[in-house]
Amino acid sequence: MGHLKPREVRARIVTMGADTTNGFRWREMTCEQIAVLMTIYFTYLTTWLNLSIPAPIFPKEANRKGVNATVSGWVFGVFALVQFIVSPFYGRLLSKGFSCRSLLAFGLLVCGGCTITFGMLTLIDTTSLFVLLCFLVRILLAVACTILSNTGLVLLVQYFPNNVATLFGIGEVFTGIGLVAGPALGGVLYTTGGYILPFAALGSIAILALPFFWIFVPQQKAKKSTNADMELSMLKLLLHPKSIVNSIVIVLIAVAWTVLDATLEPHLRKHGIQPKIVGIMFLVMAAFYSTTSPLWGRLADKLPENRIMIVIGLILIAIGLLWLGPSPLLPFSVKYDFVWYTAVSLAIIGTAYGMCVVPTYSIYLSVLREINYPQNNSTHGMVSGLFTSMYSSGAFTFL
Repeated sequence: MGHLKPREVRARIVTMGADTTNGFRWREMTCEQIAVLMTIYFTYLTTWLNLSIPAPIFPKEANRKGVNATVSGWVFGVFALVQFIVSPFYGRLLSKGFSCRSLLAFGLLVCGGCTITFGMLTLIDTTSLFVLLCFLVRILLAVACTILSNTGLVLLVQYFPNNVATLFGIGEVFTGIGLVAGPALGGVLYTTGGYILPFAALGSIAILALPFFWIFVPQQKAKKSTNADMELSMLKLLLHPKSIVNSIVIVLIAVAWTVLDATLEPHLRKHGIQPKIVGIMFLVMAAFYSTTSPLWGRLADKLPENRIMIVIGLILIAIGLLWLGPSPLLPFSVKYDFVWYTAVSLAIIGTAYGMCVVPTYSIYLSVLREINYPQNNSTHGMVSGLFTSMYSSGAFTFL
């Protein structure tokens, strides 16, 4: 490449880093690609921290203000419900000419502001007003996080079209960090500085990150879709046989994770497992999911047919759940005097969960090509919206 001009060299490196079909190479990434990738993973982390950080502190604060557990649960549940409703319309924002950078800036600003505001609501003493504003702020926060996560997925496809599953899998590490670190971080900050501090800290980080992304994430020319693009229907994408099966898988794996969030602690408590061990069990599942997802992403990009991963993953999830029960269908009895039974079953579930979820996004993209939809931000936004909506529908069902 010594005879190439600097601009040509940079173009060649971009192609090698983003579009190579021979595998993803970290060393060949440009500064622009690194900035975009950091943006994507920051949106993952921010979204899941916002979802998980109130878990150990909000119910107690709500109870102090006279709010019952059912209403507190709905304050959490409305987040997934709004994502389910709003996500399918995300592609329309891109088709109207909004750039990814503008959407990121808007999402970060609203996300940070809503997070800080949610913490400040503790200053309100009227129960009905407190509950109403909690719902309103969580709804706005869900919209902002939907924009952030979907924009991240669109950028992922745009800059790394041949390595989507690989980098999506790496991104799930940050999802796992958000799920695991959120409650722990919230508890520590709550103990240190009271109810407002966790939300003020997280919201401030989101807002302070805005100038960085505005400077380093490249500005793209906002391009409105043509009339032909506007007529493209998500329904055609959703009703494709491969998409139907893929959507069912996404809903099922979201349900499987959410059900354990609600039922694992009472189940283990009934068998005499100490609370600190219960916390470790949740950590085991999230840790195995996070650490194995990059491997499944790499494998999904290399396999000519990655749906076999989903089949194996679903079988392993079923085995893990049967063992966790334990199910009477098992030919042997399980005594919960031995904690490792629980740890092994949750490790199987966490590992298999990554096998199922990581290939699903790239499968939607393959359907996009099969139905001859153009490859642009508008259609990629349609795919990211469908993915987020399906996952949120499963997560909301059993909250």
